[in-house]
Amino acid sequence: MRETEIGGRILVTTLRDAKAVSAKEIDALYGRRWQVKVDFDYLSFCTPS
Repeated sequence: MRETEIGGRILVTTLRDAKAVSAKEIDALYGRRWQVKVDFDYLSFCTPS
């Protein structure tokens, strides 16, 4: 496990090689992943059951 602090947030990942994946890249991936979650939440809210 790898832990990194960016912008006051602590992000934890299984990507351990700091040379292969930088903290900035982890932050960008986290942002993209979070937006996907928000979009899915919106779709499930708007979709009738």
